[in-house]
Amino acid sequence: MAASQSPPANSRVLEHGIGLLCAIALIGAAVFGALRYRDRTLNALKYSPQVPARALIKDLAAGQSNANIALALHVGCPWCKKSVPMYRALLDKYPQNQVHFTVIMPEPIAEEKNYLSSLGLPVVDTKQVDFAQLGILGTPTLMVLDRSGQFRCGWSGFMSDSDQKHLATCLDKAIYSR
Repeated sequence: MAASQSPPANSRVLEHGIGLLCAIALIGAAVFGALRYRDRTLNALKYSPQVPARALIKDLAAGQSNANIALALHVGCPWCKKSVPMYRALLDKYPQNQVHFTVIMPEPIAEEKNYLSSLGLPVVDTKQVDFAQLGILGTPTLMVLDRSGQFRCGWSGFMSDSDQKHLATCLDKAIYSR
């Protein structure tokens, strides 16, 4: 009768080592994925509305300006508040006859105006809008429309310096193209 042989100790250590390495790899992949998702939500994403929303967005254009900025904000949004200096700079840089600013929010107009005042933003044109109809998934979302209301470009989330340079280029194209 042959006695059952147990695997050598080195083999068991190797099996446990491989299991441990697999567990570490899985944890590392999960952490990396979470960090990538977090970074993606902290930086602006290109925003482009779907075709049905474009007809609704067209109504946001004022018509008297060469370009229009529709800015989707939400009361209590920390990234909206953090973006205020950039919005103020845009308001200061472009006169109303060049760029018309419309703030769109899901809250009632009176609440919108109070919120804008609390942020120190001048009360510009405000509209109460259902974000879902426009395909807006998060705030802040900024859309550039030309004089006719055609969507030119957009961003959702906090805009980096690079995003702001792209925004300036997009606005200039909308302002100076006929």
